[in-house]
Amino acid sequence: MLVLVLVLVNLALWLTAGARGARRDISANAPRAAAVIRAEFGTGALGACMLGIAWRESRLDPRAVNWSDHHSDGSRGSFGLFQIGALWRDRGESVGHFADRMLDARANAAMAHRLYLRARLSPWGGYC
Repeated sequence: MLVLVLVLVNLALWLTAGARGARRDISANAPRAAAVIRAEFGTGALGACMLGIAWRESRLDPRAVNWSDHHSDGSRGSFGLFQIGALWRDRGESVGHFADRMLDARANAAMAHRLYLRARLSPWGGYC
């Protein structure tokens, strides 16, 4: 129920935020993406929070890409459900390979979980 409320609230905010940019179609993969997030984070409060973050970041589109993000290590780009920045790639890994890896919903959710365990919600602004 909480997940449904979060999705509806975020949908309402998204529909009223036309001034922030062009609206994107909701991903046809959204139900599958939500299932991946619930499998990784559970169905409780944390799962609902992370579902809300993924909605905010990518509209639950596992193929979402933002090449305009610039990171402190000089890399650019954020990818996938949780828009994970290239800053988090493995040592020696190219941005292109990292991007390909992060466009897999399960890999992206697993990386988001590692980031959450390391820094809680701060990679996503510190809030659900």
